[in-house]
Amino acid sequence: MKKRSIPFEQTGKFSPLFLDYIAQKPSLQHLFNRPHSLEGLQDIASQFKKEDRTILFDAISQQYEGIETSTLVKQNIALLQHENTYTVTTGHQLQLMTGPLFFVYKIITTINLCRELKKESPSDNFVPVFWMASEDHDFEEINSFLLFGKKHTWDSSQTGAVGEFHLEDLKASMDEWPDELAEYKAFYISSKNLSEATRKLVNHLFQEHGLLILDANDRSLKKLFVPLLKKELTTSFSFDAVSRTSQFLAENGYKTQVTPREINLFYLKDGVRERIIREGDVWKVNNTDLEFTEKQIDQLLEETPEVFSPNVILRPVYQQCILPNISYVGGPGELIYWLQLKEVFEAVDVVFPVLTPRSFGLFVNQNSQKKLDKLAIDVLSLFEEESLLRKSLVEKWSEADLDISEDKAALAKVFESLAQKGVAIDPTLKAFVEGEGKRTEKQLDTIEKKFKKAEERKLEQSITQVLTLQQRLFPNGGLQERQENLFSILLNTPNFIDDLIDVLDPLAISFNLLYDEG
Repeated sequence: MKKRSIPFEQTGKFSPLFLDYIAQKPSLQHLFNRPHSLEGLQDIASQFKKEDRTILFDAISQQYEGIETSTLVKQNIALLQHENTYTVTTGHQLQLMTGPLFFVYKIITTINLCRELKKESPSDNFVPVFWMASEDHDFEEINSFLLFGKKHTWDSSQTGAVGEFHLEDLKASMDEWPDELAEYKAFYISSKNLSEATRKLVNHLFQEHGLLILDANDRSLKKLFVPLLKKELTTSFSFDAVSRTSQFLAENGYKTQVTPREINLFYLKDGVRERIIREGDVWKVNNTDLEFTEKQIDQLLEETPEVFSPNVILRPVYQQCILPNISYVGGPGELIYWLQLKEVFEAVDVVFPVLTPRSFGLFVNQNSQKKLDKLAIDVLSLFEEESLLRKSLVEKWSEADLDISEDKAALAKVFESLAQKGVAIDPTLKAFVEGEGKRTEKQLDTIEKKFKKAEERKLEQSITQVLTLQQRLFPNGGLQERQENLFSILLNTPNFIDDLIDVLDPLAISFNLLYDEG
């Protein structure tokens, strides 16, 4: 695989706040802890205090019981017990069959960043972790994947945390999956729920690279979070912290990603995941009849902490409470909402990690590259909107002289001369002559458009070939990595993951054009 890196600005696909964070804009520096660099990561590691890792080690060891995995994964689980072991974490929803391609880019960035850190600090250990968003309840966001242009959807009436969804009603969708996916379909057939199936699939793909997969919907891990759960329930500390940062961002012209609630926790039990709302001295569960006094809340925290589920505001804090984590690897939207959270971490004295942008890429297979070469087109031009691309192609390929700017300039001089002559005769004629000049200018614009349209019709066959290629590389007009599924590439390019690990630099923050060399 060959890589060509380009600045994000050339793609036209990323928000101003993300671009300003990448550039480490001074006005934003109070929103993150340290810069995304090896030095920043090493500095974060020094902020961790000595702590007991036994609960974390026991929890993840138990989660891997019955899972066949690599020696490196087992070694990394054991390393979690050591005080000089740090994690680099990425996370995602439990997308069916890994969902969009960026799912893979996030994990590969995490793996490669650990390797770079180990080179820099050989006496320490760095373990890549994938955080399964098993408590999420937005089923419609994870129940489909796009493969070879066809959308495969899982229909289910189940509710609550998606990680607990059983897979019996997935069978109807799996019957439509291509035969080439049989090996991967087996992980869903052999699992009791979506969390287990996702762990098996991701482990199969990345076990040789030592990736650990963590399901934080775990009673023992939630117990570590109880003091902060109590603080949130009684003081709503996160609401004010996020609100202040969101106001700052809005005042500086940025769009924010998340909106805080007075209590940023859900109640999670028996297929229910609903917001917790406080009314005076009573805590209620939205859309249910459940309500609790402070004494009952304390009892729940002590006996069943697993019924409390952090939302997007507190999930990052929970992550940092249970992992010795020095960096979170995320995409543009994720990093923006993390930038809203630093005050939340400060309020509870929890280490805020370095925010590392994931790797980004557009994969161009050999067939697409041959077509680009035949058409003499640079793939970078395909980032343009269709109308602009059509215009640039006509200008590039046309053998006719479509430029009438000199004719316009000459005609403007004619009307300027006429206006001067008119003024000498009668000053009121100036406005008349200028009006006629503007009407003539509009007629020239119409003539120019007709020239270009006629030329475009002559070139339509070649233009259509380019637009077809653009649709293939930019499905539905979006970035490939946000639309296409891993297996649309992996089934035809078996070494795709290993090739990505070889070429993607986690510290070189740019957009990558990735060319298949066969």
